[in-house]
Amino acid sequence: MLITEHFVFIHYPKTGGTFVTRALERLYGESLININKHGTCRDVPAEHAGKPLLSTHRHPLSRLLSHYEFRW
Repeated sequence: MLITEHFVFIHYPKTGGTFVTRALERLYGESLININKHGTCRDVPAEHAGKPLLSTHRHPLSRLLSHYEFRW
């Protein structure tokens, strides 16, 4: 989960979140808060609960195949 001053990015496994995380780290640098890599919406700290939540998603079959290939 990445927290910026404007939004919270939720990184769900196998959805391209690592790419987005790297891009956001380059854009926001030190002002970015990086906690609980695969946290869920319930894990958002109370002080950031009012911010918009962003995430990526992937076609369900592609995601399932990726889980299988990486033996998750």
